[in-house]
Amino acid sequence: MRKVLLLTTLVVFGVAGVAYGAVSNVYVVRGKISPLKSGTKAHPVPISTTISYTVTTVPKGQRPNIVKTLQITVQGVQAHTNDFKACSTSRLNDPTEGPSTCPKGSLIGSGYFIAEIGPSSSQKTVSLTCRADVKLYNGGAGTLSYYAYARAGVKGECPLTPMAFAATVKNTAQGLQQTINIPAPIRHPGATTDAAAIKAVVSVPLSTTKVKGKTVGLTESIACPVNHQRQIKVRFTLENGKAQLVTRDVPCK
Repeated sequence: MRKVLLLTTLVVFGVAGVAYGAVSNVYVVRGKISPLKSGTKAHPVPISTTISYTVTTVPKGQRPNIVKTLQITVQGVQAHTNDFKACSTSRLNDPTEGPSTCPKGSLIGSGYFIAEIGPSSSQKTVSLTCRADVKLYNGGAGTLSYYAYARAGVKGECPLTPMAFAATVKNTAQGLQQTINIPAPIRHPGATTDAAAIKAVVSVPLSTTKVKGKTVGLTESIACPVNHQRQIKVRFTLENGKAQLVTRDVPCK
């Protein structure tokens, strides 16, 4: 059984509600960027990130509406996916290859998510609440590869068939932008079944490499506003196309 995975390697703080029918999602995303000290374009500072993401509903006791696309833009941050070892989504999903064949150094983060599963006909019904683990790989060429799986024999783990899917990463004038499109088989593990994440956590340790003798970070801080608050923009888009943009600040110096 496959579950919804709503993760990102970027740090955001925020609370927001999105209405879909009679149920509204309420999002809370927390995390940090370390170190707080910012660099410049000429002298960037490699960073690590940790985030947690929870979803509740109004009214309470409902299964959340399903988010199809999550887009995050982080001010003053850039990424160098082309300079690091990569493992593609297709390789992760290939039964003759898989994670064990990925190049050393391509695994860049880890985490987990908790999902509520229930019939599409009733958001009041939760048939199963379970956990799955996540590995995050650098996909190269401006992509990341999320790999969701369940640990065999562990109580409370989702009966999940391992599955990987890609997210795009782009350096823009506004900051580092990541777009995650959740595949339909994950959002709907059965013909009449929905799966919605209620919590997700991912950590990406600081990672560097040498390029022509220069130290380069997988993700780097290149600017911090004068007010020492880095703006985060998060756009949640539901399956019906309704979207809400949320902006929050995180500290930097």
